[in-house]
Amino acid sequence: MVGFSPVRALINTGVTAEWPRRARVGLKLVAPDDPACATYEEEREESRTEPVRARGPNRPSYREWAVRSLQEVGRAWLDQVGPCHVEVLDADLLDDGSRLFFATLAALSDERVTIRCPVGPATGPADPVPGVASARELRIEHLAASVGGLTGEESGFLHREAIGYLRSGDGWTAERILRTVLRHRPTPAAWRGLRAACAMLGRPLDIGRRPRPAPAPRGLGAAGAVVGEGRADRQERRPQGSLRHRRQNGLPEL
Repeated sequence: MVGFSPVRALINTGVTAEWPRRARVGLKLVAPDDPACATYEEEREESRTEPVRARGPNRPSYREWAVRSLQEVGRAWLDQVGPCHVEVLDADLLDDGSRLFFATLAALSDERVTIRCPVGPATGPADPVPGVASARELRIEHLAASVGGLTGEESGFLHREAIGYLRSGDGWTAERILRTVLRHRPTPAAWRGLRAACAMLGRPLDIGRRPRPAPAPRGLGAAGAVVGEGRADRQERRPQGSLRHRRQNGLPEL
């Protein structure tokens, strides 16, 4: 459900707090809970140093912005860890954002990194990458996997988290969460959020296939990279890819 887990597992082998400001701005896209993410003031300062952005039809697309952010993250990580080999396991199960990251990383490698995606039966875990998901992300995963209904508080929590991902630029995760919310509580606010996420990603809303409401709420208790974009509903049901990272100086695999 929550994207970029394999990416966070990889960049955690570096020290994000020591990254340059531009990379820490991009870090918000892949790891919004990382304390090293640029502050609002740093983001504003960084925007002042960038060339004037084109507007109207010449304005960069969301994908171009995302690639630029992922390039900054990838460069900062490579500058720290040096030459290495990354083996992406179950690459066909990677979420859209992670696939784009590994494609971007391979494209800017300068022979410092090799990325391999072996083909074979899926072996990855069905749960988020161990040691990477925060308590907040774990709750999102738990509620999204719920087979029963969601309470108003739970649906509200998921909706707020989806809007947070939209604001940080992760339209992929926002879309998946909002589609989950709509299966339980198809409110106008959730539909507006989904429209925004789909517009960001350039995907159709599929409004003719509106999800059916889930059963009544329960009691008040309670990873050469592969490039492409899969459907959100497929990714909700399948495990994320995992990876092995090995520095060329012989450090053990992750």
